[in-house]
Amino acid sequence: GDLRRVGAQIREVIESRMAMTHPLDGQDQGLRGVVFTAPPQAASADLRMVTVYDTGAVSRAPGGTAASAVLAVLSAMGLVDVGQSFAPEGLAGTLLRADLAAVTRVGDLAAIVPS
Repeated sequence: GDLRRVGAQIREVIESRMAMTHPLDGQDQGLRGVVFTAPPQAASADLRMVTVYDTGAVSRAPGGTAASAVLAVLSAMGLVDVGQSFAPEGLAGTLLRADLAAVTRVGDLAAIVPS
């Protein structure tokens, strides 16, 4: 429904305005998904999240790649430090735990090492 439609619209706008290339080899990666976040429902979760993939599939559970992407944003914002955890909750109520193991660089870009 609405998440698929809006996710596709967001992906189309972003891809029309910027290239998604790997910082080391320059290969076109494309935008593989759009992550929506909201306040959690579970007391033990930090955020509620759902990913709408480029195929139109919607992930009801928090996935590792999407959780790592959100963790990278939280780290860049100074909200999570090395050694801290992030616990996203999916639409189905499933919880995941991602730890910020290290910060690093990939080419000229800041990056994280999740665990």
